Amino acid sequence: GEATSVFNACHSLALRGDRRAQGFLEELYLGGLGTKKDVEQGLHWLTEAANQGDILAMWELGIHYGSLSGLQGMPQNRVRYYMWFTLAIASSEKFHAKVREFGEPERLEVAGMAKVERDKVAATMTPEEIATAEHDTARWLKQHP
Repeated sequence: GEATSVFNACHSLALRGDRRAQGFLEELYLGGLGTKKDVEQGLHWLTEAANQGDILAMWELGIHYGSLSGLQGMPQNRVRYYMWFTLAIASSEKFHAKVREFGEPERLEVAGMAKVERDKVAATMTPEEIATAEHDTARWLKQHP
């Protein structure tokens, strides 16, 4: 059907490195749309998109790691929650002009929302957890210039 065609097209683009398609695959896998529901594959593709600097994918990863209900196989993790929201903020600032140029205003709004979420979780974290999150964030930034 149509959902399978959409999935196949997105999967093909994702394999070629299209970050938007990679992020969209997460939704298709998590919802079982056009494919069998697969949380692990959904998170794999969302992480691929985030690793390419997709601000919305970073936001989604932060949400997934911060969710009390969590996704199957994905426990709540405040360090990762903090890290992905910090990266969304940094990426939003870094790509502000590029985002505006391509007409994706929703990505500009993410930085403000991510700061609120990061600050909320920071209030519940130990200094050691924050230090770990900041270390992991710095390491990610070095690996993904």
